[in-house]
Amino acid sequence: YPIYVRMPGEIMDTIKLSKRLFFKQTRNAILVALSLGVILSIGQIFFDFRVEQKRIDRTVRQVINTAKESASQAAYNLNTELANRVINGLFEYDPIHFAQINDDFGRQLAMRERPAVTHNLEWLGPFMDAGSNYYRVPLYIQEDQETIIGEMRVQVDRFLIAQNFLHRAGFVVLLGILRNTILAIIFGFLFYFTLGRPFM
Repeated sequence: YPIYVRMPGEIMDTIKLSKRLFFKQTRNAILVALSLGVILSIGQIFFDFRVEQKRIDRTVRQVINTAKESASQAAYNLNTELANRVINGLFEYDPIHFAQINDDFGRQLAMRERPAVTHNLEWLGPFMDAGSNYYRVPLYIQEDQETIIGEMRVQVDRFLIAQNFLHRAGFVVLLGILRNTILAIIFGFLFYFTLGRPFM
């Protein structure tokens, strides 16, 4: 009986694409790249988020210090008009949710509060320093830094700031995953044409 020997090329033609070595290597490389990309991106986001929290605190304190002198004058002179101007100036910074200026007897000179906003980021609470949302700043006479003449209270909506940060972070993560996927596919084909195909 005649013996038919199948050539390597014919054998390769009968192997399904999903069973070929280069396909498995490419698939594994993509999965590893995606997994590492997601894990590293999440870690980077949490690190950047902590850094962002510190930057927010510095920014809020700079805003408060800018208004502190005028608030002290308003408290010393019991000037409600000036106090209201100071409060309105603070509200030019969107994350400020509440601001109030009182005299040394606790009497309110000016107060303003934004309407409550519902956030979907309550799960971020454990990662945020809740105590840093509220600032109580004593007001002194400019020449005398020991006699308190009033107090300025400021509350910051950190969830609003976090929401803007996470929107930017999510966009960066998606770009990173897309980049890693493209690189994995490119390296998969390079592996096939430089090593896999000659070997087969």
